[in-house]
Amino acid sequence: MNVGYLFKDISKSVSGKHTVGQCINLLKYKLSKKTIILNYDPLSLSIAATDRCNFQCYMCQTHSKNIGDFPFKHKPCKDMDFDLFKKIIDKFRNATSVSIVGTGEPLLNKDLFRMIKYAKNVRKMKVTTVSNGSFDLHLIDKILTSGLDSISISLNGHNSNEFERMTKMDKKFEVIVNNIKLLVERRNMLKINLNISCSFIVDQINYKNIPDMLKISTKLGIDHANFGNFLPSPFPGFTLEERCLTNNNKEAINFLSQLNISKYPLIVRLPQVLDISGKWRLCESHFTTLRVDGDGNIGGCGTMLLNLKAHIFNRVIRLKLCEKFQKLLIF
Repeated sequence: MNVGYLFKDISKSVSGKHTVGQCINLLKYKLSKKTIILNYDPLSLSIAATDRCNFQCYMCQTHSKNIGDFPFKHKPCKDMDFDLFKKIIDKFRNATSVSIVGTGEPLLNKDLFRMIKYAKNVRKMKVTTVSNGSFDLHLIDKILTSGLDSISISLNGHNSNEFERMTKMDKKFEVIVNNIKLLVERRNMLKINLNISCSFIVDQINYKNIPDMLKISTKLGIDHANFGNFLPSPFPGFTLEERCLTNNNKEAINFLSQLNISKYPLIVRLPQVLDISGKWRLCESHFTTLRVDGDGNIGGCGTMLLNLKAHIFNRVIRLKLCEKFQKLLIF
């Protein structure tokens, strides 16, 4: 372990106004090995704020009318309320960040801004959220003054045709683009330190449009552009073989490798190509992240739209299989 980098991370947390407990927890994580039972608290929390959404995107595993049921599909749950949120945040107060996300539109949760304020001001956590970008204009100032550290808005296309191909949502693209533009302009005018990013789903059809997506991102003045590989489902038109970028697609790999992302005035995260051999395991979020939904179901992934009711984390904690996990029981 590089001791210099270790103390750089710790000092960054201290200077970032985290608590002593959060800094000690981060130190424990840095010094620990990856084992079945961990001796530190979660570093980050992922809160599923709501299942409700005002969109029914074609590719969305939760809300699409074209994607049926399957074992790993997210099961509906109630909105996260402030009392449960506070209980989670208080119990895992040594986490340094919380993402208030979900399988719907977080801005539809009536307690969202109250949650942000509590996590930021009381528990000294970095707070992030996501949105489909269709919010009413009166919410712009509320978003900017909420204490949020960052917000990611799903744009999913460089023009209306591509957006509608991906989502099948008509006449929404221009609304989202205009809202992003106004949010960025207002942030800059008020000099508020809010990181604004856009996310794009990339599949076998649109990956060559990434430069155009970066052009519109640059034009909008956002800080980050995040490209995610298509999330497949076991139904025609949505399968891994039809939609995802894999290590068998040499043309796509070559295209991505030749992209000159350094010429754009924003941070760019390109899509992770899937290794279909199953030999390469990259994600380690289960060692750092705890996800909780409105029913108190627990998982270890802050990104995937999983069936938390059947998640192994949930089973272990509910069944109290070991003393370590008994202490984490908060519901």
